[in-house]
Amino acid sequence: HGDARAVGDWNDDQARKSLVAYLTANDQMRHALLRQFPPDQNMIFGLFRREGDSLGRGITAKHDGFYCKQCGGLVGASEEDALRQGLRCSWHPDDEQHPFGEKYSLFPVS
Repeated sequence: HGDARAVGDWNDDQARKSLVAYLTANDQMRHALLRQFPPDQNMIFGLFRREGDSLGRGITAKHDGFYCKQCGGLVGASEEDALRQGLRCSWHPDDEQHPFGEKYSLFPVS
């Protein structure tokens, strides 16, 4: 393991986010990505809340769905929708602590 980069002056995190956005925008590519790098099902289902469940900060789930552990923002109305959104919080899509409360990427990071 080293600090090598494909292109020396690229921002790896931004490149990773751009690639995930590109791959999750198309059904076939998204399914290929998820077959190659299957997300942790326990983490995903840990985001699920039923209508009326507390999301913290005095807010409740307006409907069944997957919600950010940090702020209560919607991640997806269904598991498929959450995956289509790249498992990103709708309120803070670029914050690495959202939606799981810890850094997460669809790609393994060494």
